[in-house]
Amino acid sequence: MALAQQWADVIERDARLVLRARPETGVVVWRPADSACFDLLLAHMPPGAVSVTVLDDIRWFRNVAANPNADVALLAGALARALDALANTSERR
Repeated sequence: MALAQQWADVIERDARLVLRARPETGVVVWRPADSACFDLLLAHMPPGAVSVTVLDDIRWFRNVAANPNADVALLAGALARALDALANTSERR
């Protein structure tokens, strides 16, 4: 559960992301604030790093802290690189 709380903290601190709710079961559900960036962000995340779910007709990313490969520091680094890549892509438009 501590990993889920740490990952939720990472998401909450970034204004470009939306945390659906604080995790209560070890599952963290989040998305980019700009829904138009969803597919680009997914494409930049490491394979298997997130799964996609739909809640109330909105696509969300889902992370499970019980995943044996869960590493908040590595995932946060990948997310930062993905968000930077999105920012660079948006600047070129």
